[in-house]
Amino acid sequence: MNRFAINGNNQFIKFTFLEVYGFPEKTSFKGGYDIKAIVDIASGEFKLQSVLFTSTGELYQFYSDLKKCNQDLFGKAHYTTYEKNLTFHVGYTGIGSTIVKGIFTGQSIGENEFKFEFHSDQSFITIAIQELASIFSEYGGMKGLK
Repeated sequence: MNRFAINGNNQFIKFTFLEVYGFPEKTSFKGGYDIKAIVDIASGEFKLQSVLFTSTGELYQFYSDLKKCNQDLFGKAHYTTYEKNLTFHVGYTGIGSTIVKGIFTGQSIGENEFKFEFHSDQSFITIAIQELASIFSEYGGMKGLK
């Protein structure tokens, strides 16, 4: 089972893949392959767990930005699903220090929103980059394995 997490002192955002659709034959219009995943978010005293539909392409774009920011120790790496129900960024604030900040919007009827923010650092980000690299060694980048 593929998974990755961005951690920070008992707070995190974690993706666990449940299904990868079309692999390896059919890629997504979003890039890579469509994914059904579980997203877990813990921020402060609050926790969320929900099903999330995304793609390896959307995650690959985030991974590419995150690698560059981590190397430069500067900038923001953004992630947004096509449906815009999860959007977050990892922003570098100083020498190796980061803030993870975002919004998850539920897919239920009504306006439910979970805003989160937590601090992390380069050591946690480096682990997340390694986990993502492992995923993309299996699924390829924006064009999948083709």
